[in-house]
Amino acid sequence: GNVVVEALACGCAALISDRVGCADSIRSCPGVLISPRSPEKWLINLNQVLSSKRPGNLSPAWVQQRFSQTLVALQSMQIYTSILSND
Repeated sequence: GNVVVEALACGCAALISDRVGCADSIRSCPGVLISPRSPEKWLINLNQVLSSKRPGNLSPAWVQQRFSQTLVALQSMQIYTSILSND
């Protein structure tokens, strides 16, 4: 999942399987295509990505709003705090 988010942060488009852990979290990101594990679907989606000018052009701003270091750190702290409070 981190590789996909890092690629999107650099403005690269991403074609990922619907079974990738972060698929639901990045579904609405510009430049992301999520495909079922079907060779036919992958071929169609790959052709779509490759024929687009800059499919990931808007993804860096989208990623920064949702996956910045500060935001991820705060979310992690909330998770750990929640776990520790349920001793």
